[in-house]
Amino acid sequence: MFSPVFYIIGHLLVILGVTMLGPALLDHLQHQAEGVIFLTSSSITVFTGFSLIFAFKTNIKEISVRQAFLLTFLTWTVLSGFAAIPFMLTSLKLTFTEAYFETMSGLTTTGSTIFKNLDHLSQGLHLWRAFLSGLGGIGIIVLAIAILPLLKIGGMQLFQMESSDKFDKFLPRSTQIAANIVLIYLGLILLCFFAYWLFGMSFFDAIFHSITTLATSGTSTHDQSFGYFNNAQIEWVGIIFMLLGAMPFVLYAKFLMGNRRALLKDGEVRLFIGFICIAAILIFVHLFQKYGGFQAKIDFFVLIRKSIFHAVSYMTTTGIATENILKWGSFPLLILLFLGLIGGCRGSTSGGLKVFRFRVLLAQTSTQIAQLIHPRGIFIPYFNNKAISPNILTSVSTFIFVYVLIIFIFAIAYACVGVDFLSSLSISISTLSNTGQGLTEIYGPFSSFADLPIVAKWIMILGMLLGRLEIFSVLVVFLPFFWRN
Repeated sequence: MFSPVFYIIGHLLVILGVTMLGPALLDHLQHQAEGVIFLTSSSITVFTGFSLIFAFKTNIKEISVRQAFLLTFLTWTVLSGFAAIPFMLTSLKLTFTEAYFETMSGLTTTGSTIFKNLDHLSQGLHLWRAFLSGLGGIGIIVLAIAILPLLKIGGMQLFQMESSDKFDKFLPRSTQIAANIVLIYLGLILLCFFAYWLFGMSFFDAIFHSITTLATSGTSTHDQSFGYFNNAQIEWVGIIFMLLGAMPFVLYAKFLMGNRRALLKDGEVRLFIGFICIAAILIFVHLFQKYGGFQAKIDFFVLIRKSIFHAVSYMTTTGIATENILKWGSFPLLILLFLGLIGGCRGSTSGGLKVFRFRVLLAQTSTQIAQLIHPRGIFIPYFNNKAISPNILTSVSTFIFVYVLIIFIFAIAYACVGVDFLSSLSISISTLSNTGQGLTEIYGPFSSFADLPIVAKWIMILGMLLGRLEIFSVLVVFLPFFWRN
């Protein structure tokens, strides 16, 4: 059971270790002490990876469902442990909890941080934070497209790409999917980089933010996030590429293969854009009235940009802000909290419940209403012109119930360790949805989680993992029957 899992983990550790050479080289060129630290961390990680490869070398032709669950869980937990090594060895002297928190936040593209002075970190550390978000972003895309549908988690089987439930020839199929998606992912990051650089970001900031924007992690090199740049063009670029990161990457592949209407015809994408448009309009109307309406000299275009930017930021679970949105009032904050809870589309870098689950529930609700009006009629819910099976409806309903239940359980847990209730609920939602930032004065858009109690940090770590891996792929590993033959 374990050989294929650790064999694959070994390859992933080698990739992670090689990635550390980027920050090592950057810090070496800038004569920073972290260069040696990243080189040491890379050596440890690569050595461990090759050790696992040689120790568990096997010819993998297929992988079982149980092995897939275990691989999914161990990929994020083990890689986060090794990715934390550079943070612990630097002069910052982070504890294991703090370092693991930072790396789990990056690999799950949550974007929460324990750093208080981001502007003073070395570029090597910043580049490592960006790389973690980038690796986590592409990892979750491949997971959502190639693995989760076969595991039948939360209705993901609706997007199963094989006619069989078996894992026959699983890895070749996954490799083919991953190769296409990686090229698209890197291409979008490159376009985003050039756009940021063209409109005023420094070369390094453009590299960093292009990676974290497509990964929808919201991680920044500055304490004020995008507010640091105070640049309308940069914000519009952010809007465009946050949207691209939160939509199904498999549809981009279809678009490049000639299906030019793949995105426009997808019901999930249309609902996703619809949510953002409605939210942006409501926020704009609120801000318009708050700042004096027609009686005041208001720059309508600025308000429109602010409304769209923050609606997109939270709907895509990126969680970045351009100003202190806590001053806007409770109504916009509730909208943003709800958007973060919904999240983006399946097969994207964003978190949350995913829009397709709401689309499935809407389809089921419409059929239920039709059934009440016409008791003798036969009504079947559809998604993208395909009938939704009862199993998928049950799976989606169960997932949403468990998701909401865990939000309240975690909120109570935070409150038990000394966090005020509003912050507890806000952190619980933002962590599980991978938005990353709370919406209270203590833990707001520009806040650090450094002062959070240690127990609360570990609860957040678990919440990030549960949200990123669709809950059941984590919970099932802790059930006794999972380990029985």
